[in-house]
Amino acid sequence: MSKAKTKSSKTDNVSFAEQADEMWLPQVPLPWQHAVWSRLTESIQQDRLPHALMFSGQAGLGKVLVAKRFAHLLLCDQREALLNTQLSATTEPVKPCGECKGCRLTSAGNHIDLLHVGLEDGATQIKIDQIRALAEFMVAKPRLSDHRVVILEPAHSMTVAAANALLKSLEEPSHGCHILLVTDRLASILPTVRSRCQRIPFLSTSFTDQEAWLLQQPDLASVHPEQLRAYWSAAGGTPLNVIAYHRNEWGEVREQFLRDFAAIIVGRKTASETQIAQRWEPYLTGPLLSWLAEWTRMIMRALLMSKVGHVPSPIEQTLLDYLREGGRIADGVALSSIHARALFAVKVYDCHRSIIASQKLIQNAVSLNKRLFIEDLLLKWRGMLFV
Repeated sequence: MSKAKTKSSKTDNVSFAEQADEMWLPQVPLPWQHAVWSRLTESIQQDRLPHALMFSGQAGLGKVLVAKRFAHLLLCDQREALLNTQLSATTEPVKPCGECKGCRLTSAGNHIDLLHVGLEDGATQIKIDQIRALAEFMVAKPRLSDHRVVILEPAHSMTVAAANALLKSLEEPSHGCHILLVTDRLASILPTVRSRCQRIPFLSTSFTDQEAWLLQQPDLASVHPEQLRAYWSAAGGTPLNVIAYHRNEWGEVREQFLRDFAAIIVGRKTASETQIAQRWEPYLTGPLLSWLAEWTRMIMRALLMSKVGHVPSPIEQTLLDYLREGGRIADGVALSSIHARALFAVKVYDCHRSIIASQKLIQNAVSLNKRLFIEDLLLKWRGMLFV
């Protein structure tokens, strides 16, 4: 495979993207990816595969894995035979044969008709020179296969100049050439680029649908179902990120953020808005808002259901302990009454709504000053909770 970067892990799981190929690529499609995979393979069989596909959706759903696996299928020498046999004879997903020359080269990362364009070491943007190299690759005829394939990720990291340079390749595609763009932030991509790609949305499924697969993973086999569900909720329903939680790769960060959040809720100013925003900034477009949304939901549930026999989950209990330490809920104080608890829950609900609104704003933001955004959100919370 030709490369236009040193592999970065910013798209589908920042903590173990380099391990994901070995762990899950041979399994693709994963359970929640079957609908997408069927759509892709049917488009090949029906000879209506677009030249540009935009894989979009939350981080942690395996979009890059599907892009790589689909590129592998396109470059498989036995692709047509597999499609004709498997699609007509079985309900099993069509996969590359894994034995032909094309498959061996792709697996080794040496297929001359495959190019991966992404973030170079230390870079935060995909630059115009990389897109120019992509354009040169796309105009050349396939060498070993009947297709040439480019994987471009994260597509939202292109500079404006790079995105504009990509337009020519999208507008004047060469026969047999396909570009697979992958993004977690669809709205951040220029409309002129989006309009020239067929969107392939990746959606999460329910915890029930994913639970069996999660429990089959060696990292999670011994996890209590309640804790597994808590991981899943904190990960925003993105199964690949659940494993990162269990490995504690975000554990210390999450615990610090939980302490920050609890201090805000109880009115204890342990750090300034600027200091908290500085800590939270790198995670704003990652797990941060999903964590905050889940924590506010848990507080509301614990406050409103404590008088009807509700048994708090471990994470709910941790949050309640923080609130007790801060004097917000303790026997003998006003907030121990049902009425006062309900009033406080309403204030927490206002915070929760602001988090959900923030998630939508970020998804649609073309440019964003993350630190100022977080500082503004924190100031809003203080006003909601204590005015």
